[in-house]
Amino acid sequence: MSTSDILLSPPPPQDIIGQVIRMGCLLKLHLPTILSFLIDVEAHMLSMPGKNNFGSRFNPYRWSAPVYENPDELIEAIQSARFLSKRLKSVRVIGEARPCFKTKRAGSAPLDETRVNCFEAREPFIFDFEDGSSLEFWPQGRDYVRMACSSIPNRIENGLSFNTPTFQEFFISVLGENWQGYELKDFEVVRIKHKAVVTSLIKGKIKEDIGDEIFYRFKFGNDCCFEFRPQERENKYDIFFSHGYSDFVAPSELKSLAPTITLPKHICWSTGPFCDSVDISLYTPFVKNEQKLPRTLKRYVETQVGFSVSEDFVPGCLFESWCNHYDSDCNNGESFDCYGLSLFTLEQMSQVCEEIKDYIGKLKHASIPLEEQSEILRWSENYSSSPTEAEIKEANSLLVDFLEQYCELTEGIMSLCPDCEYISIMGP
Repeated sequence: MSTSDILLSPPPPQDIIGQVIRMGCLLKLHLPTILSFLIDVEAHMLSMPGKNNFGSRFNPYRWSAPVYENPDELIEAIQSARFLSKRLKSVRVIGEARPCFKTKRAGSAPLDETRVNCFEAREPFIFDFEDGSSLEFWPQGRDYVRMACSSIPNRIENGLSFNTPTFQEFFISVLGENWQGYELKDFEVVRIKHKAVVTSLIKGKIKEDIGDEIFYRFKFGNDCCFEFRPQERENKYDIFFSHGYSDFVAPSELKSLAPTITLPKHICWSTGPFCDSVDISLYTPFVKNEQKLPRTLKRYVETQVGFSVSEDFVPGCLFESWCNHYDSDCNNGESFDCYGLSLFTLEQMSQVCEEIKDYIGKLKHASIPLEEQSEILRWSENYSSSPTEAEIKEANSLLVDFLEQYCELTEGIMSLCPDCEYISIMGP
């Protein structure tokens, strides 16, 4: 059995490991030490149907990485894949990683802060090792992690958003050129439970549970640590990095942030809802043949499966296709207007995808009527009333990319849970 096979297989309960240390409200799970095998552990790992058949960019629904909900299973997977003592070669992230400064406790920074000490990402982080293997790690909210071994090719850089060069440059600036070769020493899952004591005139002292945090630490040699902290909203996570006492970089040291550098600003799909977004997701209340989805799968689908975009950037061709295949009988007689909740059967949404693919073919062969040129030009980074031929070509390419993603993502969520009867489109 290969390393990747081991990592992608659910761990048997008798092999689940971890040293559990309780210190007040802190629960820390360590990798190297076996405490005892655990009995009656409910399996929470979800297998995914993806085949890693990526196109030019990463697609979460084509990815085979399973979903881990139980920290013990996550730790066992890393243990089984024998990543301890492997030497680090480089790190990379799929899609956009936005540089920022955050305090670990408050989650914000002084207004005049001019340092970069972490990155905000929303797609997989990848550790590449000297032996040619890689560990792909993606925290999804505070409940889930997707993780796999050597399944995302090096050529894949873009995801639902465009990759930015600042990320790699940051780690070279902090570590210098000699950071390669550090050994992976430990992996920790840290869960902090927050409690408050309220003193009431009537009820006296009351203890209240006000939530918890979870974060993940990869500890390497030479006091090098990567810490992942999932955000509560928008399916993002923060990557904090420290190397001894060095944990930040001045923006002036990052050449990719210079004013003369142009980074892609194309509006892309998001992994989660946000203000004024149009959200496409599986609708779980209705399942074919009145079946019931497994509890763990249903919860994951409802919180993590879907994609979103700003209402201002829904292309006219996509809106028109939604209208063409919308059935008011499935929606209490209501007409489709992209606001509120609209339901499409999987067959109807498949027809939408086929119609959009035909439109993509026209875009690629420059056979779009003149009256629809304004639709294309909305996708230019520098829109003008008299665009150049190069600007039109660039805008055309970005629109093609956007629509191809829509089809891939929609088909992906339908294949993930084919027993669901409907896809929902929820407007702001």
